[in-house]
Amino acid sequence: MPVKALIVDDSAPARQLIKHYLSKMGCLIAGEATNSADGLKLFRELKPDVVTLDLMMPKRDAADTLDAMVALRTMKKEAPALVIVVVSAIPFQKTIDSFLNEGIIDYVVKPFTQYSFDPAARKLEKIFPELGSSISFHR
Repeated sequence: MPVKALIVDDSAPARQLIKHYLSKMGCLIAGEATNSADGLKLFRELKPDVVTLDLMMPKRDAADTLDAMVALRTMKKEAPALVIVVVSAIPFQKTIDSFLNEGIIDYVVKPFTQYSFDPAARKLEKIFPELGSSISFHR
């Protein structure tokens, strides 16, 4: 059974890069969302194994109070085994630590370099042995 991934990021170029890296590993990209609310909706519909989550995304409307931390906590509560990788332009260690303490497996800082996803890939391969082994994305 393929490892299903959901990409939640408002940046189309970032989604394309993440899709490339995850597909290259062997993940099936089940869906994409451009904000936390739509990401949570797709998470519930698609039941992915892996979610990549951006932290800085626009709200759908003024009534939208769902931010990335609320989405993450809701997803982890509803699916404790869910694997989440945060992909964000926020480079601050305090932010990284707070999300790691929430149970994400890795935090990838934007903008991407050719090596950005290698640590996350190694962690994903340990969790999902069916994914490509020792892939280095910069080759």
